[in-house]
Amino acid sequence: MSYQPYTGEDYSNPDHEAYFKQLKGRSKMEGIKYDQNKLRWDLMPELAEREVVKVLTHGSLKYDDFNWAKVENLKQRYFAAMRRHVSDWRLNEKYDKESKCHHLAHAICCLIFILQTELEEDNTSEEKQKPYTPGGY
Repeated sequence: MSYQPYTGEDYSNPDHEAYFKQLKGRSKMEGIKYDQNKLRWDLMPELAEREVVKVLTHGSLKYDDFNWAKVENLKQRYFAAMRRHVSDWRLNEKYDKESKCHHLAHAICCLIFILQTELEEDNTSEEKQKPYTPGGY
C-alpha cells in the first residue's frame, strides 16, 4: 500500500497510521520528498540545453520574443530550416556563421517549434487528456 504525504488529518486516523510508522525511526537529518512520479528535469543535458537557449535568445534579439510562432506555414518552413542546419552540420560546419550557435541547436529549436505547434493543436484531443506516467510509453 502506498501512502500520500500527511495533509492535516488527525494523527490517530488509522488510514495514516502506517504512513507515520514509516517516518518513525528516521533520523532527524533525513528528509522525505515525494517526487518519484515527477518529470525528471535533471536528465536534460545542460550543455545542449544552454546551446538551444542561445539560439532562442539570438532569435529573440534578431526578430522578437516568440516571433517563430507567427511564421506562416510554420511546420513546413521550420522543417526545411531544420534540414538546412542538419545538412550544414553533416558537411562539417559545426556553427552557424550568423549566430555563432551550433547548427544542431538550431535544428533542435526548429523541431521544438514544430512540436509546440503540434501539442497546441492537439490540446483538446483525447491523447492530451491522458495523465503522464513515468515509463508509460
